[in-house]
Amino acid sequence: MTEITTLPELLHQAQEAQANEQYGLAIHLYEALLGQIGQETTEASLKEMRLTALREQGQLWHRLGNQSASLERFERYYLEVGASRRAIDALSLIGRQHSQMGHHQKALGAHREALQLATALNDTEGRARAYSGVGWALWGLGRLEEAWSNLDKALGLFNQLNDIRQQRRVWNLLGVTYLGMGKIDKSISAYEAALALEDHTLNNWERAIILGNLGESYQCLFDMEQALVYHEEAMRLAEMIEAPSAVADICRNMGVDLVYLGETERGIEHLYTALTLSEETGQPDIKMQTLYRLVLAELESGNVVTAHEQATALRQLAEAGQATGYLADAYHALGFCHQHLQDITTARQLWQQAVLIAHEAGKQMLIWQLHAALASIAPTPELAAVHQRMAAEMIEQIAYPIEDEGLRRKFLRARPIQAVLSQVNRRRGDTGRLIDSWLSG
Repeated sequence: MTEITTLPELLHQAQEAQANEQYGLAIHLYEALLGQIGQETTEASLKEMRLTALREQGQLWHRLGNQSASLERFERYYLEVGASRRAIDALSLIGRQHSQMGHHQKALGAHREALQLATALNDTEGRARAYSGVGWALWGLGRLEEAWSNLDKALGLFNQLNDIRQQRRVWNLLGVTYLGMGKIDKSISAYEAALALEDHTLNNWERAIILGNLGESYQCLFDMEQALVYHEEAMRLAEMIEAPSAVADICRNMGVDLVYLGETERGIEHLYTALTLSEETGQPDIKMQTLYRLVLAELESGNVVTAHEQATALRQLAEAGQATGYLADAYHALGFCHQHLQDITTARQLWQQAVLIAHEAGKQMLIWQLHAALASIAPTPELAAVHQRMAAEMIEQIAYPIEDEGLRRKFLRARPIQAVLSQVNRRRGDTGRLIDSWLSG
């Protein structure tokens, strides 16, 4: 057995492997350390090494996509830290892991417990991490305005602490939240702010995640060429390391890009790869996002039965996870399936339900698409005009705050947007004249 005096060296080797993104080796070395330092140890330095090994193994299993192993390590870490500031850290990690696994209510509970403890101990860093976690859990539950408020509090505290790595992480989460709210330019700015905070802590994993999300913002502008540039770079980085969790989301995004650009077969292949990886790595959020995109792609390919099965699976997952935003996506997708089956009454009912849920979740990007869909099956020209006008007004609410003129024009000139605006412009409504002025100015 290795002598006690060699344990610090073993810890150093594990940390070095982790820093070099050799995740499998790092897990093995941490496990060797845990094998030599039992839970019953009372020696302070050995206890600290054991706690570090438990925590970092949890981080590594998370990156390698073994979510249950990650949660088990974080929960053991929490049980062994006792009532200390480390308990705040452990609760934050447990909460983050529950979010990753789609258990957003459990995540919210863990982060709120961490916030209470951090407040009691007057721990600013702990409060910042708890606010960040609460925000992310609320995002998962579709409560975007509340999510933004908590993330903004977290960013302010991390700025006070000059914690660059955590600032970067929160900027990334803010980018995702802004995008869900339809604030595309703010989303892009948030990701760019995250990438601008470049220091020794920015690794390939983090850069790949942020670039993947940045590309998704350009998807919402329907600039798929630029989105694909970011996603290909993100994939290159993710493939340099052991990062199947990141690859799952990047594959999903590349599938969306390719389908829009007319490479439907390649796009669907990427989406199915993403679906498999999301299941293997235990990421229900990525699975639900992928199912939604697969429904649309399969319908485009004429595979209505397959699309309906996927839309039904999406609905079941969203209901099980109490994920409001994804439930709106599920109703949107199911509506298209019923439209293809010529069941217009059911399609209309599903889209009407989806509008209500999307408003509750603050999903502006989905709301205009739902009104456009309802216009396409409206029983009268007058009702179609109402839905077209509502879609155009929501587009206006998304486009108007975009300060970058080039980005605004790109969004307004995209094919799906023009399909809505051209109908309104033909009727020469106020919204149509306003958008005309934007495009001509």
